[in-house]
Amino acid sequence: MSVSLHADIDLLLSIYGNSGPLSVWRVLKEYDCGTAHIEMPVPPITKTAMERMPEVRCHSIDQHNVLVATGAAPWRHAGWQYSAVGSFVTEVAYPVEMEAPGFAKKAIPAFREAVRNASPVPPATRITTTREPEGADDSRVRRADELAQLLGLVSDGEPAPAAREGAAPDPSFFADEAQLSLCLA
Repeated sequence: MSVSLHADIDLLLSIYGNSGPLSVWRVLKEYDCGTAHIEMPVPPITKTAMERMPEVRCHSIDQHNVLVATGAAPWRHAGWQYSAVGSFVTEVAYPVEMEAPGFAKKAIPAFREAVRNASPVPPATRITTTREPEGADDSRVRRADELAQLLGLVSDGEPAPAAREGAAPDPSFFADEAQLSLCLA
């Protein structure tokens, strides 16, 4: 007797399926199974895993908090070092690992080392704060308003400025890597 896996699938499932009377391993022996050669194009590997590592720039705000810019992304307050590493894993390492296995094993320690060795923010760095970044919830915007009032940037009851730039930086720091844009909320 001969059956086709595709043409006779209903018959095979009724006999060997989950609720069928026979178990497939009672009928097939190890010599009945083998490998089949299937022609399938494999995409050429164009880059090694670490060649996909985006440029990582870090500055420390204090002992724990860091500013991070990955690739062409703008600077952001990444929080404490462990939080910065966690964000890197989910936002950068995981997607690249799916395309280039082995990336995360090398990239995560490299990123962790960059964060650990982050240089302090240069004193003359210009920082632009934004009151209401896209996606910020109302409580954060209210907190930004309260902070601006406490700092004396606005009068009581006034909202924080939509955007506020710091003092002009020293020309020696007037470079892309020294221009930060942070969200207040």
